[in-house]
Amino acid sequence: MDFRTIVEPDKVKGLISHRSGILTLGSCFADNIGEKLEREMFHVRRNPFGPLYNPSSIYQTVSRMALADKFSEDELFESGGLWRSWNSHTKLAGSDRKTVADRLNEILLDMKRYTQEAGTAILTFGTAFVFRLKDTGRIVANCHKMPGTMFERRLLTPEECVLMMTQTVETLRMINPDINLVMTVSPVRHTADGAHGNFISKATLALAVDETLKKYGNVYYFPSYEIMTDDLRDYRFYAEDMKHPSEQAVAYIYERFKEAYFDEKTMELARKARVISLRKAHRLTEGTDETTYDKFQKVTEQMEDDLIREHPYLAQIKNNNGI
Repeated sequence: MDFRTIVEPDKVKGLISHRSGILTLGSCFADNIGEKLEREMFHVRRNPFGPLYNPSSIYQTVSRMALADKFSEDELFESGGLWRSWNSHTKLAGSDRKTVADRLNEILLDMKRYTQEAGTAILTFGTAFVFRLKDTGRIVANCHKMPGTMFERRLLTPEECVLMMTQTVETLRMINPDINLVMTVSPVRHTADGAHGNFISKATLALAVDETLKKYGNVYYFPSYEIMTDDLRDYRFYAEDMKHPSEQAVAYIYERFKEAYFDEKTMELARKARVISLRKAHRLTEGTDETTYDKFQKVTEQMEDDLIREHPYLAQIKNNNGI
């Protein structure tokens, strides 16, 4: 007797490979998957401007990238002594206005160059709710903890989400006609929307993704939300905040992702790369002999060099996951 509902993603073996770059955009779950890929020595750009939770913000970022629409100092705003952009995360804020604008433009141009050569883009949609600035009508990617009175919050319709998703696909295809796309609905619970609001939001996204997929080839759906809610289906698979999947849950979903999109050669190479990454992450602990630790590190470096010698296309990844 089975006591679980196993969610089986559609398999497209060989879709993900170490030979081509991967762009991840979307909610913080896009970072989770991107980080897992990086640990297995895939070439990844993950959320260059920080998390993007709704379809509008993802489209705005992709459109700006395609047009090379540079950030100006005038569009930045100051809060708490830092200059910020409504299109990027707080981690990209800074005390010097020009430096912030220059950094954002550097990321923008790097993202476009990267996308032109990438093999796959993974788009993770977190919510259909958006925050719109009352004074300009602009939907923001990040509220930067500014007063709620500055924003109008509303739920996008399925039709609006479909329009933004299709425009995102079309724009990415304009930049790179050969790019494959994987869409997924984030398993992160947006409890601030309330239980019903979160359900309606996720349902809106699911409907919109389904309609978008009907329009295109080389656009695939990975059921991370369904795996979390139907397969794992237990609060023990959530982190302490009861919103985000636990590390165990993320690891499980990622394994299902690999089963869907890795072929056997990629799977084996990823396994070897993960061993090296775990060794590189090992730190000298109290009581550990330094000579023994140094030998451990040298063996790790040799393992990495040997793997790159066997697979030369990994060389670009060694020191180049992000600018």
